[in-house]
Amino acid sequence: DVPTQNSSAVLQRANEKAPTTPNEHPADAPVKRITTGASRKKRRVIVVGDSTLKGTEALICRPDPVSREVCCLPGARIRDVTERLPALVSPADYYPLLVVHVGARDIDSSSLDSIKKDYRARGEVVRGSGAQIVFSSILQDKGEDLKKARHIWQVNKWLECWCHSEGFGYLEHGAPFGRPGLLEAGGAALTKKGKSCFGRRLVKKALN
Repeated sequence: DVPTQNSSAVLQRANEKAPTTPNEHPADAPVKRITTGASRKKRRVIVVGDSTLKGTEALICRPDPVSREVCCLPGARIRDVTERLPALVSPADYYPLLVVHVGARDIDSSSLDSIKKDYRARGEVVRGSGAQIVFSSILQDKGEDLKKARHIWQVNKWLECWCHSEGFGYLEHGAPFGRPGLLEAGGAALTKKGKSCFGRRLVKKALN
């Protein structure tokens, strides 16, 4: 088997608390920004996000298992990923690439304004760090109800515009995941076929 880097278990042991709820984050909490190094060395690639990433590790890491890492945080919200970013990126890393895929859980419980606020907070953590950041759109299933589908569309459109204005990368998945057999009912999880498609897409569109 090809060795892969997957730090979900390590992070969960290091942080015994379950993913937090919006009310557990004080509004005036200090921002802990990530920092990177200037010494030229092999670039690290870190893909971090919610349980959508589970099962994609081999596909993502196989081309370069030493420098690529997948960090899957089951049940994570946008804020949970933001809090973990400083622990994922080492100050010695040279121009690392961070690909972030999260937001499905926020769609079910948060307003558009709240989601915008959480993404902006993440922007503060990575801004000026020297890392290249790519945000991945929230996946959408054709079978979802119209209200939820519209909410996802609004978030993705705003996220795309915001990423471009802030100098971050944006990866839109769109139509490919509207095909039958890629998402489980409700769109909250990928099928085995969907994981394969998602992993290959991340490698092709964001990591190469």
